[in-house]
Amino acid sequence: MASNALESLKTSAFDLVASFARIVERNEVLINEENRNLLDAMARAKTAGNISLDQLWPEVYAFTIHFPSVARESMFLSVYAFVESTLIDFCRTFIETNQTVKLEHMAGRGIAQCKTYMEKVYGLRLPVAFLSGAEFKLLNKARNAIAHNRGFVDNPERFESWRKQVSSLMNDIILDTDSSRLSLGARFLPLVLQRVREMFEDLFSQVKARAEA
Repeated sequence: MASNALESLKTSAFDLVASFARIVERNEVLINEENRNLLDAMARAKTAGNISLDQLWPEVYAFTIHFPSVARESMFLSVYAFVESTLIDFCRTFIETNQTVKLEHMAGRGIAQCKTYMEKVYGLRLPVAFLSGAEFKLLNKARNAIAHNRGFVDNPERFESWRKQVSSLMNDIILDTDSSRLSLGARFLPLVLQRVREMFEDLFSQVKARAEA
């Protein structure tokens, strides 16, 4: 029974990662189309002499930086919630059935609680991807800033130190030094989804290896 449930969870996890990747790709196509339309409009206005580029800057910022980041932030919250839900299901349907210690006995909430449970109770080696060290801290703080504070970071100095430790994401999660608001670049979500996929591959392969030992 546990084996069937685990296989079902595994299939669902990888199917959803693939679905998210397709949605992200389509969204970036739409963002690029809107940016091209804006640049064309700017070129026409400049040629006609009707408006200066300084006058267009609010629209340029909105359509090339702010709105694309907001769209990516919304998708990132969905991806983060999916990872959290899947890990909770993993802990409750697979690990808890064989343990007297339950997930709710662990400190913390969400992914952090699952991390502790998988490592301390079941003895899994936490994957490097997504769940470990500065990478998880960075993604967790980014998620909290977006979900609870409109993208504004409470401790920009600490956030910046974590950002610089995660070289793969550093150039696509940008912190405005004046406003302390983060913005997400075009490669951020594909990179996060790649790390999520690697995390699930590692977790499920560890479970399989233990079952076959």
